[in-house]
Amino acid sequence: MGAYREPKLAQEAINRRFQAAKVDVSGLTDATKQIGAGIAAKKAKQIEDLNKKREAALGIYDKAKFEIQDEIADFSGDFSADDKGKASKGNFLDKVNNMTKSWSHDIDVEIQELLKSNPNASQSEINAIVDKKVQRVYDLGNLLAHTHEAKIEKDASQGLAFNQENAILPRGGRDADLFTVLDNFNDVDLAEDANGDFYLGHNLGSSNPTIINASNVVKDAEEGNGYFDHVKKFDPTTLRSQMNTLIENDPRFYTKKGNVKTFNKERIKEYFTGTGEFANDPQSAAAMGILNPYTQDALKENYFTSLIDDQATQYSDELYSSLIIDEALAGLPGSKEFKAKDKPEKPKRNYMKNFIAPKLYENETYDEDGTQKTRRKAIPATERRDIVISKLLELNPNRYRRGDDQAVQDELKTPTFIPSKEELYYKDRYGKWQRESLSDELLNNDEAINRLLVGQSGAQYLGQNQ
Repeated sequence: MGAYREPKLAQEAINRRFQAAKVDVSGLTDATKQIGAGIAAKKAKQIEDLNKKREAALGIYDKAKFEIQDEIADFSGDFSADDKGKASKGNFLDKVNNMTKSWSHDIDVEIQELLKSNPNASQSEINAIVDKKVQRVYDLGNLLAHTHEAKIEKDASQGLAFNQENAILPRGGRDADLFTVLDNFNDVDLAEDANGDFYLGHNLGSSNPTIINASNVVKDAEEGNGYFDHVKKFDPTTLRSQMNTLIENDPRFYTKKGNVKTFNKERIKEYFTGTGEFANDPQSAAAMGILNPYTQDALKENYFTSLIDDQATQYSDELYSSLIIDEALAGLPGSKEFKAKDKPEKPKRNYMKNFIAPKLYENETYDEDGTQKTRRKAIPATERRDIVISKLLELNPNRYRRGDDQAVQDELKTPTFIPSKEELYYKDRYGKWQRESLSDELLNNDEAINRLLVGQSGAQYLGQNQ
């Protein structure tokens, strides 16, 4: 038989076990509370740290907005007090501010999404989100600064005739759209596309809205192209000198009585335009080469506009050439008195020398009484030959060819004679290829070279001045 225990003692034992169990449970509950409190404190600290990171990032953005206040202030100065007071106008600055506020909102949303997915995100990761928008703020400030300068440039042209120097060229395209926007930009819309380009628009609700890519305007300006093309006054001085060099001693263009030459300007114009009796004249064709730099000038239309009276006149090389020849002829004297033969006039230096003279000489240093001095020294005739040939081919490509040119070879090559690359050939008035004589004597005479370059005979000049 098993041991007998009194019921009272058994109950006391059970109670003691139960109390021990309760104590254990109570201890576990307190520990859980402590752990929970620790977790909550840690989470609060984490949230506090994350908010600090977020606020630091947004502070960078706010600093960028502050830094463009000067641009906004300058820009707002372009609005009249009346426009600023109208609810329907002067709202462009509101659109600028709304755009920067929307960027601020975008930043906050992106930061919160980042912290939600990665609570341990570093400050640099958060700042990377801000940096993109900070650059947009600076881009916007730059746009405002350029728009302000463009408006100043536009306003400076107001009141000028269409063909007056510094007037904005009356052309269509982007220049006209920019002019329209700036003329009405108290009522202009501002937008950006997915590529980050800014756009300015006017009358967007109409059937004929004006929209420009303002970012491209800024880019062109910063590349040195300016906001608008302007009319430039044509200066005929150089062309007049070129023309005078070619005709002043040519009896085809003047009559002489005593020591006075009277020039025929109509005939001179025909010579430089290849018209009238000079329609098929090889010398006239060569002389017209002096016009090439003018018709190939990137600013030719800017100069052209200063020479026309009708805004509807369209540019053409032929018309432009005619107009600048007229300008040059206007300054040529109708007559000119020359000294008597026994007192010959000292030959004038041909201005065409300036085209190659720097290459025909080199500086040489020498000692004089212990002092170092520099003087010009002519380069050898052999080197001059290469330079002169290259310049002739450049100035008169229709008249000159090297000996190895196919056209020269086809006409002159025989079993016993082959024109060489070192030789220069020209077309005579009959269209035949003739060898150009480039003697050492000619190559050492600057004026003879210059005569050759403007289509005259260098050899003939030498013969007349022996």
